[in-house]
Amino acid sequence: MATYPEYIKAALRRAHYEQMEEGEWVASIPGFAGRWARGPSIEEARERLIETLYEWIPVHARIGKNRLPDGDGMAGQATFAEHCWCRNTAWTC
Repeated sequence: MATYPEYIKAALRRAHYEQMEEGEWVASIPGFAGRWARGPSIEEARERLIETLYEWIPVHARIGKNRLPDGDGMAGQATFAEHCWCRNTAWTC
């Protein structure tokens, strides 16, 4: 089974980045409906996208949708229904 960081890293390999007319960047991942982020630079948009994924995964798992979208070949490995995580510490509870 994939860990949260492994899953997010794999999903980010499929991320798309687009610069808007006003200069702001938008980052999204195909197959992750509603998961996108904006930022003044491509790096900031990526960081914000990572934050949305960290917030979204446990919510997605807890509402009964524990089958997460394919994170670049990790779909069969990524089910986190009973797992928790901590962004700034060790990845166990």
